[in-house]
Amino acid sequence: MSTAAMALALTGVACGGDDGGGGGSLQARVANELIAEASDDDDITLDEACVRRVTGELSNADARALLDDSEEDLSPEGGMALLGIFECFDFDFGDLEDFDFDLDLDD
Repeated sequence: MSTAAMALALTGVACGGDDGGGGGSLQARVANELIAEASDDDDITLDEACVRRVTGELSNADARALLDDSEEDLSPEGGMALLGIFECFDFDFGDLEDFDFDLDLDD
């Protein structure tokens, strides 16, 4: 799985194809897609300024690849930049007190 696909899968973000609409830079459009998708999920809190900073590091080609849902076209540099997106998200996994951490690995 590519770095971009991993990042997008973890955050639950799927940037759809370019419909010709929307304004601003490609990087801003990627940020807007990420922010919009995360705002629909009550278990995710994000720092919008952080998302905009990280997506601002993407090249136009990498931003276009994400907008077109073509992660295979993402450059290695774009993949590394996108990894920084994880610092922008806070995932609420609920109350872990009720989780059974006793894993029997001897079986």
